[in-house]
Amino acid sequence: MKGKEVRELRKKLGLTQQEFAQLLGVGFTTVNRWENDKSEPRGQALEALEKLSALVEEAESDGDFTLEELRGILKEVESGRLVSALSGSLPKSILGLVAAGGVVGFIAGLSTAFLIRKFTSGKEKDKKGEKE
Repeated sequence: MKGKEVRELRKKLGLTQQEFAQLLGVGFTTVNRWENDKSEPRGQALEALEKLSALVEEAESDGDFTLEELRGILKEVESGRLVSALSGSLPKSILGLVAAGGVVGFIAGLSTAFLIRKFTSGKEKDKKGEKE
């Protein structure tokens, strides 16, 4: 992923470089270096960026969820409020998995959840069409 793509993704998400770095579990300097093409994302950071990019594309094109909803969720993740908010509604074992998976794991799960939602809503539409 090129620096320009990283910067555009961050701006679409409405995050500062510091917030983006915290979300991805890297340092501010790392994000700055990516955006200025001094280095390239690798490993889990690259995987998270690719999943975030796919989620942004989905939000911009399909309408199953909005970019604003995605921004709100990511702000909750970035601030650590998401895990504390979930603590009252999820069993501790599941909450531990969310916390242990970190942001990359959460983004992967979020991406999967949106794909499942899209797939199942498509199936429901097909079933309604068959009944009519």
